[in-house]
Amino acid sequence: MTQLLPPRTTGLTTLESPKQWSWAPPQPREGAPVDIGRLLGMLRRRWWLVALVTIAAGALAWNEARKEPIVYRATAVIQLVDARGELTGGLVNDEAHGATYYDRTALSEAEVITSRAVAAEVVDSEPLGTRVQAVGFPTRVLSGVTVPDSARPARVPVTFTASGVIVGAPTGTPIPYGMPITIGDVRATIGRPHIPLTSGEIVVLPRDVAADLLRAALDATPRKQTNIISISYTSDDPVLARRIVNRTVTAYQSANARLAQQQSRRRRQFIEEQLARNDAQLSEAERALSAFRGRQEAYSARDRFTVQQSGLLDVEMKRQDLVAERQLVSAVVRKMGSDDPTTRRDAFRMLASMQSFALNPVVSQLNGQLVSYETQRAELTSGPTGRTETNPEVLRLDTLIAQREQEVMRAASAQVALLDARIASLDELRARKVGAMESYPAAEAEETHLAQNAQALRDQATLLRNEYQQARIAEAAEVGEVEIVDLATGAHALPTTGPRIIAIALIFGFIGGALLVILIESLNHTVKARGEIESATHLPVLATIPRTDAMKPAKAKKVFARIATSPKQADQLQRQSVALATASQWRSPTAEAFRHLRTGVFHARNGGRPRQVVITSPGEGEGKTSVAANLGITLAVQRMRVLLVDCDLYKSRMATVFDLPDGPGLCEVILENVDPHDALYPTQVSGLYVMPAGTAPVTPEDTIGSAKMTALMNELAREFDVLILDCPPVLALPDSAILSAGADAVVLVVRAGRSKRAELGEAIRELSTVGAHLAGVVLNDPDGQVPKDGGYYYAHARG
Repeated sequence: MTQLLPPRTTGLTTLESPKQWSWAPPQPREGAPVDIGRLLGMLRRRWWLVALVTIAAGALAWNEARKEPIVYRATAVIQLVDARGELTGGLVNDEAHGATYYDRTALSEAEVITSRAVAAEVVDSEPLGTRVQAVGFPTRVLSGVTVPDSARPARVPVTFTASGVIVGAPTGTPIPYGMPITIGDVRATIGRPHIPLTSGEIVVLPRDVAADLLRAALDATPRKQTNIISISYTSDDPVLARRIVNRTVTAYQSANARLAQQQSRRRRQFIEEQLARNDAQLSEAERALSAFRGRQEAYSARDRFTVQQSGLLDVEMKRQDLVAERQLVSAVVRKMGSDDPTTRRDAFRMLASMQSFALNPVVSQLNGQLVSYETQRAELTSGPTGRTETNPEVLRLDTLIAQREQEVMRAASAQVALLDARIASLDELRARKVGAMESYPAAEAEETHLAQNAQALRDQATLLRNEYQQARIAEAAEVGEVEIVDLATGAHALPTTGPRIIAIALIFGFIGGALLVILIESLNHTVKARGEIESATHLPVLATIPRTDAMKPAKAKKVFARIATSPKQADQLQRQSVALATASQWRSPTAEAFRHLRTGVFHARNGGRPRQVVITSPGEGEGKTSVAANLGITLAVQRMRVLLVDCDLYKSRMATVFDLPDGPGLCEVILENVDPHDALYPTQVSGLYVMPAGTAPVTPEDTIGSAKMTALMNELAREFDVLILDCPPVLALPDSAILSAGADAVVLVVRAGRSKRAELGEAIRELSTVGAHLAGVVLNDPDGQVPKDGGYYYAHARG
């Protein structure tokens, strides 16, 4: 056999004892920083999954946003003014209705606008769109809708046909468009729709439910530092929104005018009662004066009483004024103690408008606090979110209101006592004056007293008639405190939440996709980067083999022509497998990676070179045959005699890679005593020979571990510079462990994204058990997983 081999040109030196390696699973470090680069590598490797989840979330959000109906809002503007005072020429001017009043009550009036009473009035006047709603077709198709208060809830299907509309069952008789129809308790007219329609529903709601729905869509907002209130209504029908908001404004204006008119009527009735009582007293006084003058002839002595009577008359007039005022105050105090809340509220308002109390700072302050507490209570209890009567804050305000009412009543009683004291003082003054006139005829004194009493009653009657006239004018004025500034002329569409929802969905979709990728990667226990292998095995990664792309035929022919001895050999090389990456792409990154592998295995031990190199892997399909073939080519190019021995008797591929016969091979040499030189096949690369596996026996287990195998390897090692043994996977068969025990170096090939870390550790344990000299690991990356994980290809030799 030796005469068939080329002459040797290099010698071998003794190898140093290599370092023994062991498997040590990586331990997590507490507080270790997050590897941002690795996370980015995960996302880059599975970008399609992140994009898919993000697009799916955006699509779902877009589908939901597309279903969102367009909502329209119509807005009207009102202003709180003293229209009654302007209409009556200032005769009716309650000083409480000033700027302070509007600032204090604008919020309360806004709550009144959205109250159930106003909503019920709007529902009664505008049943279409409130109590009667169209589902599945425009509301404007309906007209002439009348709904009695006792109408029962109903949901009636409607079918549109070419000749008319069918109400109820679809098999009914069509009713021509434009004819009045009866739907339960409701009468309406259905016109021909302007757009093609097939079916829909007419829904009749109870009055209370319709009012609540209207209040939910209604909004009244006071403008800051003004007496202006904006009223808005939202609906999916712009015409309905404009009609409802305008009807709400007019209904509130009418209700406010009626309330003001009722207050004026109650004031007029009260003054009318006081005027009737005063007229009766005046008539009685005049009759007494006339009767006295008829009985006495005292007119000739009048001059004697002129001076004294003048002063006495002034005193009497003041006294009568005080008496009249006391009567008014007493009447108001009695009404303040009434059980009727309306009468009591009117009495407090009349008390605030009386001049004697307006000049009293204590009463004005108490009355102002009372109005403030009542306003706060109205704000708390009104509106859809108003608090109940048992709410602690409402109860506290009720207690404060009751206390202020008692204090006002005490202040009014004190005013009555003050008036009594003043009247008593005037009585004393009058008594002194009368005493001074005792020397005059008693008849003249009595006449004077009767005349003064009658005059006082006349003056009081004049004052009451003026008040009565003002009350009648105010009652006749059919206006309130609400002035319409702008009615809604149209409705504008509100911005939809669709774009915002889609943006949020895309963000959460991206986050969800990223989390899904991280979850998948955390469940993936395969090796994908050299750092993982080095930290887990404490073995050097000799090289990272990148993905090999097939060359174009023209380029391959030129490449093989440079290393072939003849055109025929070049044609044969062109047909070889992509596994021969070093020969087919000599300047490629793949060839460079195998040159790094050659350096790491053969030039990293102080000049010593291994004679037998075992190439194996933990499992199948990890690229060990390709690594062995390309490493052999790289060594042969360096003018070394290299023999590739296919020791994988179960799944041999070396003959296929180099396009060689399957036999005779290793099995025939050992089992059939075939001459070894008959099993050696030269390749197209000078200095590179291949011994295929041959035909495997039925039980090939005894072939690799036999003494003939050991003798054959020793003989071949003497004739070749390097023996590269392509062995089966470590975890599949014990052949690799047997051959590794006698080899100078063992190279373990793992495939990125496929080889599991646990299998790699188990393979290292198997090899360490037999004392194998592990040179390192080759990270094979035919699928391009390493760049996706943020790794790199070019490796350097490790010693």
